[in-house]
Amino acid sequence: LCKEFHTELLSSLPFPLVFGDISYRQRYKERVGRIESFFIDYESLFQSSLILHDDILNPFLAKLKKHLESVQSCLREIDAWLSMPSSKSRFLKETFGGEKLEDRNQTVRHFCIEGSHSEDDACLRCERGFGRHPRERREAHRVGGRRRLCPCPAEDDDPPYFVCGRGRPSPDRPDPDAKCPHYRTERSYVLRRFDCNLPGTFDATFDISKEQGQLQLKEFLRFIESVAT
Repeated sequence: LCKEFHTELLSSLPFPLVFGDISYRQRYKERVGRIESFFIDYESLFQSSLILHDDILNPFLAKLKKHLESVQSCLREIDAWLSMPSSKSRFLKETFGGEKLEDRNQTVRHFCIEGSHSEDDACLRCERGFGRHPRERREAHRVGGRRRLCPCPAEDDDPPYFVCGRGRPSPDRPDPDAKCPHYRTERSYVLRRFDCNLPGTFDATFDISKEQGQLQLKEFLRFIESVAT
């Protein structure tokens, strides 16, 4: 879901409000390495306008008021768009119920995908070497690589995965470069469970950002319901 906003007026003044070469665009930089952004110092602008003659000040303030109304309208539009639930979230809530998407039903998995690990790199779960973990048959969705299965029992029904000692975040590693570059997390929800006497496994992906994907998922749910015991 994409929407385009024209935000030039949030970081620049229209020509009639600029005092010659004086600029009220202030540079903001949160920390080293961040991209710089600009904002308008309206307090300084307003204080400087007080030196103007009344014949100039009155039309200047009228133009400033019109500009601020445009800024307020732009910010309201952005806020309304941010507050609107996405089509994907709305579809999931309508199909499975809003309570299924609450944080208490969320599962977070920590793992490392295949990369620069040596065969002897120890797993944080079972302390066995990376080479003693079999490769998962399917590629993890949207994580950029394959995972290795860990023989250590998991707390739930799903299999655990290899994660090296540099994977999980830790206060002992404040330097972000010390973290494993292949460490990933995966967040998931169990939206509905079925008991089916069907052999094997079925792995499918539905793009619910599109209407066709939503229809395919609904058809799949109807099929599973028809064969569920």
